[in-house]
Amino acid sequence: MSGTEERHPLGSPPPAPIGSGADYRRDVERAQRLAPLVREGHADSLIEASIRYVIAQPAVSTVLVGYSTMEHLEYAARSIEKGPLSPAALARVAEIQQSFVGEPR
Repeated sequence: MSGTEERHPLGSPPPAPIGSGADYRRDVERAQRLAPLVREGHADSLIEASIRYVIAQPAVSTVLVGYSTMEHLEYAARSIEKGPLSPAALARVAEIQQSFVGEPR
């Protein structure tokens, strides 16, 4: 969800998609389309936005965070401490997600 194909040297290889785009590049392109969340001030990064989006979902009880360094883990913890995305941010996510409808996977 970082919005970049660059991977940390300690990171695992790009994963096979898990029900999203047809390949990792397509997943990155979709993540980049969520950049307005950062530009509009809803989150400091796409990574933060994704973590805070997940904890805003009442049906979700666990967030699985991938990290390669202690700094990555600490950033995830700081993101969670900020709490769920605001209702306005969640509405913006839903609006952006609508642009995915009908696209090939």
